[in-house]
Amino acid sequence: MSSFRKFLDRIAQMFSKADEPDVDVLPKIDPEKIKKELQIVELAKLRGAGGVPSTTATQLSDVEHGIRGRLGRVREQVLKYGEQSLKIVQNRLDSIDVTLEINRTIQLGEEFERDANRDISQADGRLAELQQAAEDKTRALAIFREKNKLMERPAEAADADKRWVNGGLLLVMTLLEGGANAFLFSEGRTLGYADRRDRQGAGQG
Repeated sequence: MSSFRKFLDRIAQMFSKADEPDVDVLPKIDPEKIKKELQIVELAKLRGAGGVPSTTATQLSDVEHGIRGRLGRVREQVLKYGEQSLKIVQNRLDSIDVTLEINRTIQLGEEFERDANRDISQADGRLAELQQAAEDKTRALAIFREKNKLMERPAEAADADKRWVNGGLLLVMTLLEGGANAFLFSEGRTLGYADRRDRQGAGQG
């Protein structure tokens, strides 16, 4: 980005006003001033009063020669200004060497292409891994469905009511098991229910 900005700065400097040709070289055409300097109106009145030039005259009058000469000088000055301007612009163009900027731009393009190819390669590898993982999970799901005979129907997920029922049953079974353990392994009987049966058998004998 810095190289491109430097290139733009050089282009801007090339067209800056610092090296423009002298503005005095380019004349400013003022018709009123020219008319006054050449006394066009006065001479026209004077010649007209004397009937000069005649209506059949084909030669230019002295006033017309003066106008033509003044316009010729203006034309030469404009051409001179244009030649100087072209020369200055050409010198500026010759002084600018854009080879370094062009080479740097080419290098940036090549670096971008390499970085893009590297990122694409990494993304391809990651995509291949994800695809393989998806295929493995799909195969595992197919095996599970076949093993549990779920090929023709989807798996049934328990709803909220069933989860509450199952939880209640689990709680009841836990309480029953705790009561049974308390009864079988009560304090004072080392063998619990088994010891009591032994005692009953001994009394009957």
